[in-house]
Amino acid sequence: MAGTRRRASTRTAAQSRAPRRPLAAGPVLWFLCCGNLVLGLALSSVTAAYRIRVVGAPPDDHERIERHLQALRAVPCLRSDRRLIESLIQAGDEVAHADFSQNIFGRGVLQVKSRRAVAGLDVERPTALSEDGVVFATRTDLSVHPLVKIGGLAKGPNLSIAGAWESGSVASLCADLTAKWPKTRWKVEVDNIGVLSLYRGSGATVVLGSSDDLAEKLKRLEKIMEESPNLMDRVRRIDLTSPKNPVYEPRS
Repeated sequence: MAGTRRRASTRTAAQSRAPRRPLAAGPVLWFLCCGNLVLGLALSSVTAAYRIRVVGAPPDDHERIERHLQALRAVPCLRSDRRLIESLIQAGDEVAHADFSQNIFGRGVLQVKSRRAVAGLDVERPTALSEDGVVFATRTDLSVHPLVKIGGLAKGPNLSIAGAWESGSVASLCADLTAKWPKTRWKVEVDNIGVLSLYRGSGATVVLGSSDDLAEKLKRLEKIMEESPNLMDRVRRIDLTSPKNPVYEPRS
């Protein structure tokens, strides 16, 4: 029994004195190589976006966009702030959305979605209404779109247009007017309580009332104009608040 214990302790002591195997050099070198590569990508200006393709930007906004992109040409790929660039680009009045991407080979793509105007606003500064009801400053020609006048709004440059009007519904109305009568520039008025009216030239005023059932009201107006092409010049007012029962007010 004692002999067995001595042999066991001898083996344990021998094992403890056995030399340790050195770590394999391959994995260590691979780890260091990868770390060096990542560090190089993070710090080297070689990976900066020196060539950026811009798609969909408004022509009048190219200079502003180029100024923001110029700063990226000195920033390594992994250190560039994509969200910041997108926010700066989207700050433009005519930009609805921006998406930026780049790779480590110095290439980048900036996708820009521009706002599409469906109407102009009757204010001093050139101001448009987008298809989704956003008011924005623009330098594009708005003479081909309906002109919207907001009741109680002075013709000043202030874009903080508030009141009892539903910009999304007005935008949809203006887009439909252009689609149905592309050669006519309608004027759309929104009074202080949100009642919608429209007219063209010196013809009759068409009262639409609230923004409810606008599609039905326009369809009724289209039918009236087809059946009586000169009616707009013979009456002073057409009330389509109830499209099924239009009311005509003759000229005095």
